[in-house]
Amino acid sequence: MSKFKFYLLSFTWGLPMTLIGCVISLVLLIAGYKPKKWGYCYYFEVGECWGGSEFGAFFLCDKMSSEYIKNHEFGHGLQNCYWGFLMPFVVCIPSAYRYWLTHFKYSKMNYFAWGVYAVAIMLSTVITAVALMTHVYWLLALAIFVFLYFTIIHIWSMAVEIPKHKGDVYVDYDSVWFEGDASKRGTEFIKELRK
Repeated sequence: MSKFKFYLLSFTWGLPMTLIGCVISLVLLIAGYKPKKWGYCYYFEVGECWGGSEFGAFFLCDKMSSEYIKNHEFGHGLQNCYWGFLMPFVVCIPSAYRYWLTHFKYSKMNYFAWGVYAVAIMLSTVITAVALMTHVYWLLALAIFVFLYFTIIHIWSMAVEIPKHKGDVYVDYDSVWFEGDASKRGTEFIKELRK
């Protein structure tokens, strides 16, 4: 992918995540952080020992981030060019959910999963109530979407992700498709750029 195509897609088809990245970057610039560049993405080093998070053509990582983490986050930037408006739902939310899920011991993962699901149900209930009280019925579609989306996330976590951690065993971060794909894309792309 050329630099032109990356930025064109990031600021059109991939605009939702890139717009969030622009806002975060502006706040960090005002706070005195200096941007750096990795591949085609601009990034900021913030905090210590937490990893990274990608926002379209921008990403954040901790001050000690390895090349692997930077390649991985850049890989998510490439995914944003492909998934575009779907990126938050196909990659970002499941990735963030899984990141936080794995910060719990196996015995506590079910509590986290059920807690997130309960919040999603409450949110869809509130949206439904607002829709009925205000007669803004298109909000019902949003309520149904929130409920169904987080039902799928919940089923995936209970049936696939949580069982992987039984016995508090190590699970490779790239063992789920969207993480492995990001690492592969980012690493291969950076290798090509360095040639």
